Amino acid sequence: MMEDSELIAVGPDLSPHYYLKLAAYREKFPETAVGQPGKTQGFNTGVVIYDLERLREINHLREYISPEYIKYLVNKYMFFGTVGDQDFFTMLGWEHPELFYSLPCSLNYQTYLEKITTEEFRRNYTSFINCPEYPLIIHSNGSI
Repeated sequence: MMEDSELIAVGPDLSPHYYLKLAAYREKFPETAVGQPGKTQGFNTGVVIYDLERLREINHLREYISPEYIKYLVNKYMFFGTVGDQDFFTMLGWEHPELFYSLPCSLNYQTYLEKITTEEFRRNYTSFINCPEYPLIIHSNGSI
């Protein structure tokens, strides 16, 4: 059940995608939890549930989707995204975690293994794929 402040339900990205993309940010802020395994590892928008009624009621939502605010997020996290809405939701979730309900990983179990060929991806992958639940929705992302 979503809390009153939660507007969007989305599950974790089960890869070190954001961890790798945030190398410059982690270098500048080595104590950050952002991009690390767990609640701040980033989202995967293969499955998203929107509370449209409540989204329409939120006055400050326009501020969050303004070009100025998006530029603020990109500059703050030193990260220019590659996955559109997913990157935006991930950065917005780092800033405003209260807006997001965490879907269980079983509802968006990802099979993306393409980048496992890089040593850094391989070294970090098992920390992020941690999904002990039985997959209910399998998201075959990446090349198949």
